[in-house]
Amino acid sequence: MQERLSSMKFMADPTTIQHAAEAAVEAANIAASSSDPIAQFGLNVKIFIAQLINFGIVLIVLWRFVYRPIVKLIEAREEKIEKSIKHAEEVERRLNEATLEKDAMLKDARIEAQRIVEEARDGLKQREEESLTKTREEVAKIVQEGKGHIARDRQEMLASVKRDVVDVAIEAARAVLAEGVSEKSSQKIAKKIVEERGL
Repeated sequence: MQERLSSMKFMADPTTIQHAAEAAVEAANIAASSSDPIAQFGLNVKIFIAQLINFGIVLIVLWRFVYRPIVKLIEAREEKIEKSIKHAEEVERRLNEATLEKDAMLKDARIEAQRIVEEARDGLKQREEESLTKTREEVAKIVQEGKGHIARDRQEMLASVKRDVVDVAIEAARAVLAEGVSEKSSQKIAKKIVEERGL
């Protein structure tokens, strides 16, 4: 690196440039005085070779210290831009996937919510029907039991009335037989016995 810097300083030194210019002028004078056929065209071979060497050195220095770093910088910048573009595309792709996934989840959630609501409605309707059916069955059972109680009570009451009537008739017959009374007095006795029994 120091060698490169020293070669660059050597090229940029004003005395070196002045010496090179003087050498070029001297070479031009020599070329003008010579009788070389190339010199007749105004071309000095030594100066031309020196200029080619100088141009080669400048070209090598520019290529080495300017062109290559700029090319590397441009390549690094292009690579960074390409990575940024790929990253942006990846982010956009993931965002699209996330949006699609979110939409699918929302759709599934709506379907699930609708299904739950329908199940709740069906369950409520079924429970109402079951409750109504159970209530009807209980009412029918109570009515049936009531009818059964009424029928039993009626039969018991009729049996009781029959017993009471039989008892009254037996007592009335006994009283009539015991006293040997007429039909009028037998009715009187029967009426008295009925009143005593509270019938």
